[in-house]
Amino acid sequence: AAAPPPPRVPTREEAEARSRERLRVVRGLCLEADRDRREKERERGLRAVAERYEPLHPEVYSEDEVRRACLLPLANVAGSTDEPVPGVYTFPFLDPKCCRRIWEEIHHYETRAASEPKLGLPLRVRHDGNMGDLQDCGLWPLLHALGKACRPVLLRCLNREGTDAGAGGEDVEVYHAFLTRNYVGRESNATFRMHQDKSDLTINICLHASQDFEGSTVGFYQPRERKAEGTRKGDETPNREDRVYTHIHQIGRAVVHRGHAWHRTDPITKGTRGSLIVWAKQIGKG
Repeated sequence: AAAPPPPRVPTREEAEARSRERLRVVRGLCLEADRDRREKERERGLRAVAERYEPLHPEVYSEDEVRRACLLPLANVAGSTDEPVPGVYTFPFLDPKCCRRIWEEIHHYETRAASEPKLGLPLRVRHDGNMGDLQDCGLWPLLHALGKACRPVLLRCLNREGTDAGAGGEDVEVYHAFLTRNYVGRESNATFRMHQDKSDLTINICLHASQDFEGSTVGFYQPRERKAEGTRKGDETPNREDRVYTHIHQIGRAVVHRGHAWHRTDPITKGTRGSLIVWAKQIGKG
């Protein structure tokens, strides 16, 4: 019998393609395992909050209480909203007393989580030293209520760019939140950079401002026109002279904008100020 032909040696291109495919599969498995690990960790943290944490202001965790603290009925939010420049919306949102309770509650939680690690309370510290991932700290009822209360403004913001939000099943939902704290002497106070958010939409609610605070405004910038071939419009960072609006914070007032809007927090020159930042995404696309 004739000997079988020798096995075909793959070409260099075929070998490289197979190697890339193996790496792709392994990478996918690692990402899936990491997602599972983070979800289990998140669930453990939420159980710890429910079982071991005693809130300072329990009403902050009640959607009904938060809705009652909203200054405008749901149907009137969009009609009472200012649009100082296209795509940026501001409106009176929360009662200052509710803002104070939220501010105190978040700091109370942070203190307990940091001082009593045996409780197992999740505590995420952002790159700037502020508290992040509030949705994983038991504050989901609060965030859900806030997102629902300003839904008309979020949809209006999406519709401005031709997105048919609200039709065909499209909607918006909040999914991430963090706290910002600005004060004189903070190391990063003078290095705030112009940036874009990773969200579809951003809600910035001023929770705290000392009576003597000055500065800590938010500047919005007109994106520069496309210069290089293949560069999307708005990708190029604007210059300081491209500022088109400066938002002055007031306790309880919110500003809503698209995540890709270029903006920058100005240094605070006196006093203290803090905001609750909530990110939202469009759902039901396609």
